[in-house]
Amino acid sequence: MVGNNRYRTSKAALNMAMQVIARTVNDQGILVVNICPGWVKTDMGTSQAMLEVTESISAIIETLKRLNETHHGSFLDRNGNVIPF
Repeated sequence: MVGNNRYRTSKAALNMAMQVIARTVNDQGILVVNICPGWVKTDMGTSQAMLEVTESISAIIETLKRLNETHHGSFLDRNGNVIPF
């Protein structure tokens, strides 16, 4: 349980850092987002995960193609849906 809390805390810190950076570069034409790849079959995700690495990457690439200034400072899932935090 402690490890899970550390992971969650690190993700919350990452999202806050992204928001700070997004505000810092807001007027510089730089798009800043965080994208969650989903539960992927990796060493960390284990073989029980729902997604193959190629599925996650393909979805992220398609999402990247659709991003625009309305996404700036957002935390998104691999399909481009906003994840509130």
